[in-house]
Amino acid sequence: MRPPARILLVLPVLLSLTAAASAPDAALVERVRSWNAPPYWWNVAPLPDAPGREALASGRQPFISGPTALPFIALPPCRLVDTRGNGAPLTGGFLPAATVRSYTLTGVCGVPANAQAISLNATAVNPVGPGFLVLYPQGGTFPPVSTLNYLGGDVIVNAAVVPLSVTGGISIALGVSGGDVVLDTNGYYAPAGVSALNGLSGYVNLSAGSNLTLTSSGNTLTVNTAPTIAANLTGNVTGNASGFTGGLSGDVTGTQGATVVSAVGGSTAANVHSAELAANAATTSNTANTIVKRDASGYVSAAGYKQPGTGGQTLRLVRGWVTDTGTVVIGSGFSVVRNSVGTYTVTFSTAFGDIPSVAITPDATVTFAHLNGGSNTAVTVVITNGAGTAMDSYFAFTAIGAP
Repeated sequence: MRPPARILLVLPVLLSLTAAASAPDAALVERVRSWNAPPYWWNVAPLPDAPGREALASGRQPFISGPTALPFIALPPCRLVDTRGNGAPLTGGFLPAATVRSYTLTGVCGVPANAQAISLNATAVNPVGPGFLVLYPQGGTFPPVSTLNYLGGDVIVNAAVVPLSVTGGISIALGVSGGDVVLDTNGYYAPAGVSALNGLSGYVNLSAGSNLTLTSSGNTLTVNTAPTIAANLTGNVTGNASGFTGGLSGDVTGTQGATVVSAVGGSTAANVHSAELAANAATTSNTANTIVKRDASGYVSAAGYKQPGTGGQTLRLVRGWVTDTGTVVIGSGFSVVRNSVGTYTVTFSTAFGDIPSVAITPDATVTFAHLNGGSNTAVTVVITNGAGTAMDSYFAFTAIGAP
């Protein structure tokens, strides 16, 4: 297997970047040390090559945080693969050139099944000649760029973030010359999970109760409830009472399948129904045996106020407040015309049964108001000052008479 020409061209640059990470072969069996990993990983394809530049190396793509970025979840530094053995969980022996070998990394060193990418420190150990190492998702397309390049006899290291396949695996291959490979991890990238539950953090155990069953399958937890009513209930009861049996008593009688509401708040159901019908029949007009309600302006316009006592007379009331120009400010059931200075005619929309009694209150402090004639359909209001000279003024009036 021969690498593309562009890889050979960037070989000195890659070697200079990774030379500082080289370590003696004996150090590879010592404690695994950690390294810096990007805080987020975003699964994007590498940029295509452009004239005069090289594609970015695998694991060295830009990392950003955003709606689709996955956070880095740290693990204690751990050795995943050592082709020589040395007690590593995954081995495989010397890796010849042009040979693809795959490893399933989920379930090893604490890498969970939902991990979508992994932070790796890759080491080429004593290759038999110059070449390069590539890392890519198991079953994916062979990458056009290498993770690291090496010379014969090198022990050279480079860090990379490698996407995992749907089964949690990666594939590795050495180009040109074979050798041994060591892969360490210090964390992975996965969707963020629930960090707290009702104030609890860390691992939280869920326990089934008498009315609760828990069923787990893979990463799914199913919660089933089967409520049982074992005592008398008061107040409002909502939900599904499919497990309820027995009779009902009190304001609600019968059974679950056939209930009868006999009282509401101490009032019988029949009385509550009658009150509902009476309220629905309320009107602003003069209708016998109905509840009188306010009109659209908030006033009681229906006639029919009756004096208390035996033989009491039914009376009708019209009241209003008028500006000095004759504009009605408050009131309904009448209209006003300013005839001349200080003289206004108030015409009732519905005639009284006889001439009503009218009380007038002018707004100005030094004014006098009186009626200058009237009938059961209209009255004339005259307003003067202390000297008897007519003047315009706001005024209020109240007319009471037989309907």
